[in-house]
Amino acid sequence: MAIASIYETVRFLEENLEKNVSKQCFLKSLANLMKAMMPFTPHLSCECLSKLEGKDFYPKIEWPKIEKSLLVDDKVTIVIQVNGKKRGLISAKKDVGEKEVIKEARKIENIERYLKDKKIIKNIFIKNKIINFIIA
Repeated sequence: MAIASIYETVRFLEENLEKNVSKQCFLKSLANLMKAMMPFTPHLSCECLSKLEGKDFYPKIEWPKIEKSLLVDDKVTIVIQVNGKKRGLISAKKDVGEKEVIKEARKIENIERYLKDKKIIKNIFIKNKIINFIIA
């Protein structure tokens, strides 16, 4: 998983290089990537960092800072079930209420087909995860 993320980051950097990102910004991003790679590929990343930051880079290494605001996900995927079987998915804002989820779920053709002309005995709602319609 970590190696796949590294490849994804490299691909992202290559795409943005084509969009005329400043050379200084690109090199800083590349240096941060090399620092993150150190636990996985220490020899390769140290060699690359010596080319990017000079021979005396090692004593000055700092782990890249994390912007926690970018890690917060304000969207969730909620599973829609009918009698315990997955029938659909919806994407909604985090911490959305049960009524809004039911309203959005009923807009899905597949869900409405199962609920049409049926008596809903109970709704099982787990916030940000699932809604299960129990029908008769």
